[in-house]
Amino acid sequence: MAFKLFVSNTLKPLAQRWRKTLRDSKASVFQPYYTITQTEGMNNWLRMQLAEDMEGIAANSVFLKPNDLLFKVSTLLTSQQLPACTSDHLCWLLFQQLGEPAFINAFPAISAYYTAEGGMDATRRLALATKTADLFDQYQVYRPGMVAGWKGARGLPPMEAWQQYLWEQVRRITEPRFTNKLQTAEAILEALKEPGRGELLRSRMPLVTMFGISITTQYHYNILKALAVHIDIVFFMLNPAPEVYWFDTVSPRQKALMMEKGKGVRYADSFAEGNALLTSWGKVVKDTFIQLFENDELLNSCEEVGITEPGNATLLQQVQLDIFNNSTGEDRTERIETALLKDGSITVNACYSMAREVEVLYNYLVHLVDQRRQELSPRDIVVMVSDIDTYAPYIRAVFENAPHRFPIRIADEGFGGSDNLVQALQQLLLLDEASFKAEQVLQLLDSSFIRNRFGLTNIPLLRMVVERANIRFGIHGDTELDTVFVSWAYGIKRILLGFCMGDEAAYAFGADELYPVDLVEGGEAQELVRFCHFIQVLIDAVEERKEERTLSGWSDYVRQLLRNCVATDEQATEEDYQVVSRQINRCNELAGLYPGNLSYAVFLQYFSGGLAAASQPTHFASGGITFCSLIPMRSIPFKVVAMLGLNFDKFPRREVLASFNLIDGRQRGDRNVKDHDKHLFLETICSAQQWLYISYIGQSVKDNTHLPPSALVDELLDYLESIAEEPEEVRQQLVCRHPLHGFSRKYSCGDEKYYSYLLEEQAGKQGLFNPDKQLPLLQIETVLLDDLLAFVKNPFRTYYQRVLNIRYREEEVLLPETELFDLDHLGQWQFKNELLHADAGEWPQLKTRAVKTGALPLRHMSDVLLQEVQEPVSQLRHLLTQCVGDVQPQRVAFNITLDGTSIQGSVELYAGKLVYTCFSRPSIKHQLAAYVQYLAARAAGLATGCFFITPETACAGVDISRETAEQRLVTLLHLYRKGHEQIIAFHPEVKVNARLLADFKEDYFFKELKRKIEDFNYPLDDAYVCQEYACDFTQVEHSAHYRDRCAVLVEPLFQFFPDLNE
Repeated sequence: MAFKLFVSNTLKPLAQRWRKTLRDSKASVFQPYYTITQTEGMNNWLRMQLAEDMEGIAANSVFLKPNDLLFKVSTLLTSQQLPACTSDHLCWLLFQQLGEPAFINAFPAISAYYTAEGGMDATRRLALATKTADLFDQYQVYRPGMVAGWKGARGLPPMEAWQQYLWEQVRRITEPRFTNKLQTAEAILEALKEPGRGELLRSRMPLVTMFGISITTQYHYNILKALAVHIDIVFFMLNPAPEVYWFDTVSPRQKALMMEKGKGVRYADSFAEGNALLTSWGKVVKDTFIQLFENDELLNSCEEVGITEPGNATLLQQVQLDIFNNSTGEDRTERIETALLKDGSITVNACYSMAREVEVLYNYLVHLVDQRRQELSPRDIVVMVSDIDTYAPYIRAVFENAPHRFPIRIADEGFGGSDNLVQALQQLLLLDEASFKAEQVLQLLDSSFIRNRFGLTNIPLLRMVVERANIRFGIHGDTELDTVFVSWAYGIKRILLGFCMGDEAAYAFGADELYPVDLVEGGEAQELVRFCHFIQVLIDAVEERKEERTLSGWSDYVRQLLRNCVATDEQATEEDYQVVSRQINRCNELAGLYPGNLSYAVFLQYFSGGLAAASQPTHFASGGITFCSLIPMRSIPFKVVAMLGLNFDKFPRREVLASFNLIDGRQRGDRNVKDHDKHLFLETICSAQQWLYISYIGQSVKDNTHLPPSALVDELLDYLESIAEEPEEVRQQLVCRHPLHGFSRKYSCGDEKYYSYLLEEQAGKQGLFNPDKQLPLLQIETVLLDDLLAFVKNPFRTYYQRVLNIRYREEEVLLPETELFDLDHLGQWQFKNELLHADAGEWPQLKTRAVKTGALPLRHMSDVLLQEVQEPVSQLRHLLTQCVGDVQPQRVAFNITLDGTSIQGSVELYAGKLVYTCFSRPSIKHQLAAYVQYLAARAAGLATGCFFITPETACAGVDISRETAEQRLVTLLHLYRKGHEQIIAFHPEVKVNARLLADFKEDYFFKELKRKIEDFNYPLDDAYVCQEYACDFTQVEHSAHYRDRCAVLVEPLFQFFPDLNE
């Protein structure tokens, strides 16, 4: 029984030797093969390698992590079967100890963090317990001697004393119930000293293989050394430069750093100079091998297997060869030719955004197959991403909707970025009374799991009903502040009453009056019933959180919430459900460590943290293009290796250490995120078989400034410059800066660096632009009066909506989540118009109704608004009475046919008089509306006169004969048809009067429109006009036609309302 070490520079020969080792062990068919790895991706790859060697079947292989191996060995050797003490156990034990008066009084400086003014912030207390538990877990592995020395220690420094106190308290509690890592190590070492224990271990675990482990702590190494006396421990290690001893070499930069620190020239010169990339990025590998070679048995048993020297035909191979030989720039006999920089084996792309990074990657992969004629399987490609959860939506959006489809697999993705059961539960758990707002509640229905659980399908209808019911925030609201009228409970009553009563008349509901929301009937009413049930279940779930519970009590609450709102019984076997179930069971197991009651906020902090840390089932190397996180020890060889998100502030990652972390200084095997990421980058370069692709956000979308890549990418480029014939050509040839948009003209200019396949399908059908496209002629046989009014008010909008079928959404996309504080212009007009047609004695009742239905602000703001509108409404009402008396309006429908076209609509008349009321200034737009309505009513023989009334004045329109009205309507219809062929040169917002028309200039219309759009204080915000302005009015007829359009629309208006246009 002994240590053995096999070394290679690639994984394939190591895997072959690993398979041979397993075969040679000649274990029983029931004897598991124990292999220690550090990533699930490596496990999948090794299973496939094993299956190839065993005729497609790989069974009884047990893959463990180093800590799992020790617990397994301890279980086999010792009779006492205690569960391992995990960081979760430590967390709740520490949470209890931090709340004890003994600790608070002994360490007031520490307890001040979570105690204030005699109270206790339990969420801060849990945060400190969680961080301390994680540190204790690290101390046991990285500083076991320090932790062992805490037993009975006195006079420790303050920062160490409180941790020693907590550790001793926790150790005292856990000793009879759990075993920590120190106890596990001690138990293994003591058991191995007993007679017969070694033979027992050898019979159950004769062989342990350590595959691809690049980091070994002293804690694990000491135990493995003791195990190696009784069983075989075989290491399979990667060494980028296995044929040279490079562990005492330094890079030129490291030498310069030694000089800066005053080490002296002689000290610096005592180190040989090695390859800049290997010595800078290979610290993790170097520390591990130095640690292993301290054991003479391992040093003597070291065997190189399948050493493969990289070629030198491509730029990537040249870099790999230099690393393999530990060559410096001075060792090279030949410099890299400029032509080699163009071979494409190393590609660096700088993009504006993550979405563009993914698009450019897709184009690159298609280009490899299309132009370079590479025979690639999706399994030959791996894409490593700095933040897989952030990039995953872009990856799916691009690759699942591209013209040429690649099968993809996304590994390491959390549950937060997609529609799944865990994410649905997380959103429900985060919902509380403070966040019980309209939009946040409706966004819960974005989850298909919640929608399906309650049978909700018509989300647009639900959003419309919620907005109409004036539901904004709060469950019950406050009666004194009137927020009860914008609450969910009040709004749901209005909705239920609406489809029960079938009208919107006020109904007494206890001491209050409710105004139903009558919008739906039939099947849609059933949808609202299900929605109201959904809201009531949510309200009950939130209100149940007010009382404190134990951990097990909160676990039962989550299980009930999951069953009521998310998951059906059929989904209980799904992986997502099992993730939640495991977290619930874990809380139940931990309940015995902290039997006290907890607030919901404390429980949520712990439970949601566990769900956030969970990841979806891994798909690494399981078929298709693999997208995964940048995780070390994934040096599996692929033909194409791509890395996305290598930004200067994202990679290498920065680790923020707690101020009370006692792991000071550096020892071999210590965890260091920066060194691990450097090792990952070295592994990646060495594992790329043919193509290495690097991408980063290199340009700002805000100001177009250049952003630097990761320091490691810069190091690679610097190294290439140091060995190139023409250093200035390296970045110019390798780094490609892509435009902001994928439809940029750069991709069609013939430059070999810029190519795009994403628009290929559409371009192949009709091209991006079709200048010869003819719009179909519209057959206008019937014109609605409302459409004619919309046309004269805004010809631009009519053309976009009716001809181009383009509608810019002008309404709010999100539901309002605050109470109404002021009315917009439309709201003010509606309220004033309602007051105008009601008696003054009815105004208080109208105000109450408007407040309860959301038409007016709450409380005193409604009184203020009523006072503001009383005067203009009273003035306009007085003028209206003067014009028409006490006659009540009647709405009259009409249908007339002129020039072969039917005009249909209805007008409101006061004993034959058309009255247009306007609470603002009499603008051209309002005058046109009154004028066109009168023309239609006069041509139909319904109207005998017209009044235009504002709070300041009442103007009677000049009488027009029925024949004249018909002629003018026919002229308007011709203009209406013309407006469907091209946007006519007219807009009522353009200033116009008789003097301007008399002294008309051809470019006046466009110049005036531009002036209004560019006005700094009051710009014209019409989306349709602004779009034409951006296109330089290419779809608008010539500005010279403005004079003709005014002759049809404006000059008759001046004659019709002469008093308004003096």
